Amino acid sequence: MGKNISLDVVDVKNKNQSIVHICKGTFEYSDPNVHCTVEKIRRDKIRNNHTATHLLHKALKNILGDHVNQAGSLVHPDYLRFDLTHFEKITKNQIAEVENMVTDQILENKKLEVSIKSFDDAKIQGAEALFGEKYGEEVRVIKVGEYSMELCGGTHVNRTGDIGMFKITEESSLASGVRRIVALTGSDALEEIQRNHSVLDLLQKKLNVSYPEIIDRVNTLIDDKKELERKIKKQSFTSFEPDFFNDAEKIGDILFILKKVKVDNMDELKSIGDHLFKKLSNGIAVLFSEGEEKPMALIVVAKKINDVGILAGDIARKVGSLMGGGGGGKPHMATAGGKDTTLLDLAIRETKDLIIDMIKEK
Repeated sequence: MGKNISLDVVDVKNKNQSIVHICKGTFEYSDPNVHCTVEKIRRDKIRNNHTATHLLHKALKNILGDHVNQAGSLVHPDYLRFDLTHFEKITKNQIAEVENMVTDQILENKKLEVSIKSFDDAKIQGAEALFGEKYGEEVRVIKVGEYSMELCGGTHVNRTGDIGMFKITEESSLASGVRRIVALTGSDALEEIQRNHSVLDLLQKKLNVSYPEIIDRVNTLIDDKKELERKIKKQSFTSFEPDFFNDAEKIGDILFILKKVKVDNMDELKSIGDHLFKKLSNGIAVLFSEGEEKPMALIVVAKKINDVGILAGDIARKVGSLMGGGGGGKPHMATAGGKDTTLLDLAIRETKDLIIDMIKEK
């Protein structure tokens, strides 16, 4: 800042051991005196997240193993992101261990030691250097008690207690052999915990149970929902069943069911097919439905009919082609899907001739 000068620093680079600040804004030279200021709240959050990144890196090595190396990182005012080399998903228990180890360092409120050493001396003393990074003859070393020591030129807290809180919010796969962790510190971590607690508090009141009972209650509700869906599917078949067999016709000694039914999706059609297969000892059933967007069909063939060479998968492929699509499946049950709903009624009529011809050939 200065007279007729208003610049924001957008990046900082090291050019031949000189620190270069890259700025944007307005600049009209009129006074050699320029005053630089730092936005304290933003800078403090960056310091928290940067030092926490060092603590996290060491905790990951301690808990997951020495194969862990930094594969990338981002220190943002609102969060930190750390990419690491690791061959599998980090478990919930391991994440909890990492959080506990970092939190222990925060609670111990250790003073950071910042020093300038020769690169060789720093390495001999055990300083962690990034693989592939180029360092000069002299390096800046950040030491956190006996816990960690890394080469780093960034801004850090004075004591670990300044970080306040630490919370991992995400763990994911970035690439083969590389995991990504996102975490929060300070007031951002507290706000995340408060948000999560608000959700738990709302669930606890809605379910009318104590906090430890929430998971059991949710599991019970999920099981009840599944059982109710099962009963609805069973009732759905029960409502169709009389029509199936009343409208069936005999081709020789084989029962043939050809029916257009109203269902929402293929899963419902399959559920009806499962029940129908149990009742169909010597027969073939082809069920059609318009579906939500495209026509579909389910073919059920009794095992006794399979034995003479009539397979549901073969019928499904032919039925699917009648609807402008395709099909396939197992010998006793298969599905077909079409592309054109206007072909459905024609496909139903032609399917009857198709089944009659197949039975006669056997």
